[in-house]
Amino acid sequence: TFASNGSGETEFTFSGFETIPTGVVNGDVMIGALEGDRDLSGDQLLIYDATNNWSNVSTALRTDNNFFNSRITIDGLNFVNRSPASENTLGFDAALFPLTNGGNQYIQNNQTFARFKITTDQESYGLYLMGLSV
Repeated sequence: TFASNGSGETEFTFSGFETIPTGVVNGDVMIGALEGDRDLSGDQLLIYDATNNWSNVSTALRTDNNFFNSRITIDGLNFVNRSPASENTLGFDAALFPLTNGGNQYIQNNQTFARFKITTDQESYGLYLMGLSV
């Protein structure tokens, strides 16, 4: 999936699952992308929420307006237990993080699909991997 300044956004859907009937729906997200620049903002990962609106997905190091920013992160923190241990991966992004879903605001009980969208207004990047676990 590709997003580029000028082509704007790409939407995709996960399906083939059913969340628990009651209680808090927990989820994890995994991404892999190329060409996310640290110093260019405007790139976003969004999820279609329970109020039928697009909401930003973010973590401590992946802000809602520069999500794809040349980092390898796990649970919202830089993963540097590797060689080389650089915190700036010069256009390579990989992340595994919990989807903060308080009050089931993004993924509800008995839900069977989830919609995501990537956008940009300044740069070009390619999302080559995305996983969702609920």
